[in-house]
Amino acid sequence: MAVHATYPKRERLGSRETQSSIVTPKARTRGCRARRFVLHAPGMDISLVRASIYDLPSRQRLDALVYDGSSDLQLWPGRGADFDLDERFGGRLQEALDAEVRQLPGKLLPLFEVVRVARGRLHCDFLAWVATRPPQSGTRPEPAPDAKGINRAVKAALHFASTRHVKRIGFGALGAGPGELPPAERLIEIIRAAHEYEEQCAQSGHATGVEEVLVCETLGSTYQKVAAAVRDMAKIENLVAQAPAARSAGLAKRGTSESGPGRKVATRKGQKLAAPEVDAHRHRATPYSPRTRFTAGDWV
Repeated sequence: MAVHATYPKRERLGSRETQSSIVTPKARTRGCRARRFVLHAPGMDISLVRASIYDLPSRQRLDALVYDGSSDLQLWPGRGADFDLDERFGGRLQEALDAEVRQLPGKLLPLFEVVRVARGRLHCDFLAWVATRPPQSGTRPEPAPDAKGINRAVKAALHFASTRHVKRIGFGALGAGPGELPPAERLIEIIRAAHEYEEQCAQSGHATGVEEVLVCETLGSTYQKVAAAVRDMAKIENLVAQAPAARSAGLAKRGTSESGPGRKVATRKGQKLAAPEVDAHRHRATPYSPRTRFTAGDWV
């Protein structure tokens, strides 16, 4: 005797795989129960990381690094966020941007759209440039985007990445420039936008495409302020605090293995940072300001 039942069906529910039972009308008349399986569709892991977006460890290498700028893809001369990006790129970022501009209709990238740029020396697969301000043709840079603009830029970058097989994407504090919001507010808005994007994908039944979002900040006081505000929306990871602990564990292990007759056991007294590590910290150090509150682990 044939039993009528639904086929196994997978759908999103909660955050773990669950199994529920349903009874179809025809199966009910025969005392049979059909079962369906409910599986959470893969979503995004959103993490707040205390580290420079340019110095993430290899295990967190980015597929795409997001940066926001003008719609004509021109860097603003002098010190600032554009200068820092160009320096990490290898000093020839404007050439790479000009190559992309020549392929754009009207030589402009529409606001809140994204273009893929070569990575240069950046620790990622490609640079995702989001246009958040009009061309900067005057003697002063265009104002920085507000919270709504940052929100739109983040969602545009996530959508762009989802169609290009990006699994891990990284954001610094987007929205730097004249009239900028405080860094903590910008980072909170980035995490909020990523959280909203994930919820929108879930409601529409579409996969996010991106599996992991890293939001990076090095300054301790800013990091702590953001961490307190987003604990319900993001994982909190303090790479700066973990690094000394891992280094101490390595030294202790080496000291134990080398101890014995005639051997000197390593201790923390007199421990020094390696020269490359000092150089790396100095490179991304924050300029000293009496108005800035520094905490343990910050470099100035």
